[in-house]
Amino acid sequence: MVGAINASLLENLAAGLISASVIIILFSLRKIPWDATQRVAPWAILAGALVIAAVAGIGYAVPRIGVLAGNMAIVFGQIVLAAVIDTVGLGGYERIPLSLARLMGLLLMSLGTYLVLPRQV
Repeated sequence: MVGAINASLLENLAAGLISASVIIILFSLRKIPWDATQRVAPWAILAGALVIAAVAGIGYAVPRIGVLAGNMAIVFGQIVLAAVIDTVGLGGYERIPLSLARLMGLLLMSLGTYLVLPRQV
């Protein structure tokens, strides 16, 4: 019984050590130029911090709200983020306008997620 926070930290620490080892090896073999990483490094650090927060949050929430509600919330969050990426055109993707059908799909997904959340009696 490690706990949600400790488990996410251990998991991400192990992944970070493996990634750092691979990066050091690639740098030493001159497969990656140093100046190519300076643009990406802040985004990679931010992404790593967000992953740690997400894994810890999931590990903390799922035992309290249940596996079904936890998975619904995760999928709903992914769908909302995908809709934002499509609408704004993040990452150089072509913009896809937010239509009434997409809004209705998001509304139905949010209602379904709400309905599977456990009730406090």
